[in-house]
Amino acid sequence: MPTSYEEFRKYIIGEYELSEHEDEIPEIPDSSLMPDGEEFIDPKDAMRLAVWLLSWCGGSEDCEWKEFESNLASLDYESVMDENKAFCDDPEHLFWESNNYEMIASNLQSAMQKLPQIFEKWVETIPISKNKISDIVDLFNDSCYFLTFNYTETLEVLYGIPEENVCHIHGKRGGRQSLLVGHGLERPRQFQVHIGADHILQEIDMQLKKDTIGALKKNNVFFQKLANENITEIYSYGFSFSDVDMIYIKKICSDVDTDNVIWYLNDFGLDDTKRSQIEEKIYQAGFSGKFGVPYHIHTTN
Repeated sequence: MPTSYEEFRKYIIGEYELSEHEDEIPEIPDSSLMPDGEEFIDPKDAMRLAVWLLSWCGGSEDCEWKEFESNLASLDYESVMDENKAFCDDPEHLFWESNNYEMIASNLQSAMQKLPQIFEKWVETIPISKNKISDIVDLFNDSCYFLTFNYTETLEVLYGIPEENVCHIHGKRGGRQSLLVGHGLERPRQFQVHIGADHILQEIDMQLKKDTIGALKKNNVFFQKLANENITEIYSYGFSFSDVDMIYIKKICSDVDTDNVIWYLNDFGLDDTKRSQIEEKIYQAGFSGKFGVPYHIHTTN
């Protein structure tokens, strides 16, 4: 399924007719107040700015979009603000200068708030595969529970898994709640742009943070189910074990008695070094069981 973050990049560029690569820093788009009181900012201008930031994150060119979520914690707001400071500087009137910086920082914030909304629009367009992977079906039975990070209803529609057995920890498209996407930065970065702007840039950092604690609270019933079951096997498939998502592994290892559990990793792209690193992360999360031989899934293009 076309669900990689690179596919998200292609969607943004195609949907808003953007250039594949822009060297020049885009202007921060102006926001305006609509008659109903809602703030409006042109989504094309907002996405042009977001794509540039995501392509030049951390001040380096060609950041990998596969690291989309973690890159959200290192977006180069300082360069964007510096490029737009001609609209702000007023040394003779420091109050107005501070106000100007605050205004364009607020516009930058409004632009970046569009990114999660566009992400949800993209997820709505993802088609569900029509072909079951037989090797995965062989792993399923009526007593299985699924913690999924996929925003689509693939498990329910394609594989017929009962909804009550599936936890979409980061939300499911078409639901009442917004999808959860973001970085794992614990605290906002320190900025030295201008006193009128720095606190707003920190707000952007926190608004793009993934609320994993909130996700656990919303899905507490699912984890209570796991705690009440005699779990003997855990299979992980397509999960990166990134730091921001390890809170869920810790929760499982806390609620489930894992002494007699065997954990099976999928062997896709799994060499000995990576396997050891992942196993160590799971042990550090509180796992006290054993690891089985990594399993293999036959897939076709």
